[in-house]
Amino acid sequence: MANVILIRPISQSWEGERYYRPLSIPHGPLTLAAHLIDKNYTAHIIDEIAMTEYIDGEIVIAAVDRLKEELNKEIPVCVGITTMTGEQIRRGKIFAKVVREFNKNIPIVWGGAHPTLLPEMTIKDDMVDIVTTGEGDISFSILVNELKKNGTRDLSKVPGIVYFDKNKILKRTKQPPLYRMDDMPDYPYHLLDMEVYIKGIKKKKISRYFEINSSRGCSYKCSFCLNSKDGIPYTKSRADRIIQEMVILKNNYKIDGILFNDENFILNKKRIREISQACIDLNLNLNMRGSGRIELFLKFDDKELGLY
Repeated sequence: MANVILIRPISQSWEGERYYRPLSIPHGPLTLAAHLIDKNYTAHIIDEIAMTEYIDGEIVIAAVDRLKEELNKEIPVCVGITTMTGEQIRRGKIFAKVVREFNKNIPIVWGGAHPTLLPEMTIKDDMVDIVTTGEGDISFSILVNELKKNGTRDLSKVPGIVYFDKNKILKRTKQPPLYRMDDMPDYPYHLLDMEVYIKGIKKKKISRYFEINSSRGCSYKCSFCLNSKDGIPYTKSRADRIIQEMVILKNNYKIDGILFNDENFILNKKRIREISQACIDLNLNLNMRGSGRIELFLKFDDKELGLY
């Protein structure tokens, strides 16, 4: 068993003003942690957004101290940092510096939207050792397994990464095949302070709220969207798998509302009908929210809307 630390930095600056960044579920780190645990690794999630408070006019940040605590408990196989373009990069480099100063031999792996779009730029930073591109379901646990080998590691075996080899030559491996969301291991919700998210995210008519991803990507090819730029395909979980996740959240955490955090949830009418009918049959009594393209919404008739 080996240890991996996964970090989501804050994505909006608070300098000179109160910090207003709303909470959201750290789906990326949670997904990677699920795969790591399934492969008998230990995972820790540090979500700076959930660990930042505004108390008596002062910003109180606990995430950096938490990282130091975890590093002192056990040397991790690697530290993963997920970032979008902007403030998350600056904050991510603060975490990376802590890791570097603690032990320069701990690999620092960057992933997320920005490293995926600009991997060659990202890998050139001194605070970056390896870049993962695209979804990490398949590649990240393979990477961790190789990093655990130390002197015998061969990163060329790992799909979907960018790195410098021993001769300082830039290498980029092929992307892994599309991951089947139906094969997803159980999400390790115990790694999160669930009450912080459930009570901290406010939505109309909902007091205990949570988000899930039932699909990824989008079948449309809008020029402004990351899906088109990076060629992200549309993939979805089957309805019964989604219902199983909703039942777990309802029974274990007493939620009364749920958001489908998909990029285009209403893309598949048949699947939505199955989910909605199952919620009624199981008496889940959940307020459900989702989003999608307006022209798709207009295809729903009154009978279907009445079901939802």
